[in-house]
Amino acid sequence: MKWVLAPPVSCRGVKASGTGGQFRVVIDKEIMLCEAGESKTVVILNRKAEESVEAEHANGANVWIVPTAEGTKLTSGSLIEVITSTEKWKKPKGAATCAVTVIGGGGGGGSGSLTAEKIENGGGGGGGGGASNFYVFAAGALGAEEECTIGKGGAGGISQTTEGEGKVGEAGKVSHFGELLFAAGGTAGGAGKAAGGGAGGAVNKGQFPGNAGGAGGKGVAGVAPAAPTGGGAAGGGGGGGSTTLVFNKGGAGGFSYLGSEAVAAGGAVTGEEGKAGAEGLKESGLPGHGGGGGASGFDASAGKGGAGGKYGGGGGGGGAAQIVGKATGAGGAGGEGAIIIVTEF
Repeated sequence: MKWVLAPPVSCRGVKASGTGGQFRVVIDKEIMLCEAGESKTVVILNRKAEESVEAEHANGANVWIVPTAEGTKLTSGSLIEVITSTEKWKKPKGAATCAVTVIGGGGGGGSGSLTAEKIENGGGGGGGGGASNFYVFAAGALGAEEECTIGKGGAGGISQTTEGEGKVGEAGKVSHFGELLFAAGGTAGGAGKAAGGGAGGAVNKGQFPGNAGGAGGKGVAGVAPAAPTGGGAAGGGGGGGSTTLVFNKGGAGGFSYLGSEAVAAGGAVTGEEGKAGAEGLKESGLPGHGGGGGASGFDASAGKGGAGGKYGGGGGGGGAAQIVGKATGAGGAGGEGAIIIVTEF
């Protein structure tokens, strides 16, 4: 089939493979699924699309051209793809460049300690944020397919109901775009102890390093992460430490300097959980915020740390407990990683 008049841009091909996406040609009651071919040619993929009936058409019949959603994307200047689970990415037809942002999974927060004979107990440390790396690839440098591996967020340290130290969180996992670009996961938050609060996850390495988590408090409130030092995801707040006299608040979660300065609150009353970190702006590749730390338990179980925000935010540390039989706060899980690909045509 050939065009007589110039077709819409989204249905126009300049190479054998075409640069436009698929589109529908509607003639009377027949719907044909087509694809742009070379110059004025049209490749018919299916003459009986969408359960229509193939038919002969008289000269002068009305013809309607309806681009598919994908066709509109491919000719609107750019195509944004956000990948949040491990899969094979297929390079779009007609791509010129692909700007790729890779975010690692966030680190999990540590849980708080429980030692009844101690006057003070330590809250768990907040997990560190996942790193973020960025590169613009010429489309010709990429394969027809690239394996995208999404780093999972680290699990938080588990709650304790018997006397002893808390548990360390898990580090976030690495995200990979093929063998071409990767981003490290966030570091784990430390376990709360009678001797002191758990250490916050450390800053990791990357083009935009993930930020550190806040330390758990020993008999005092949990610590919010320091001001961000990198453009990666934010770390979680530290869990509140317990005493025989009062509970203590959890530290607020952190933020990245790429994005909003709003933070997730730590637990503010005895046994309250920390709030979950805010999700980053995925279309722009902005990373997530850290979860708030859990409040300690004075005469109740302690609060768990808030989960790190998508994508790559560190989990908050869990609060400490003071009474045997009451649970310490579990650490919050780190936010999952992501890969964002912006293709220009």
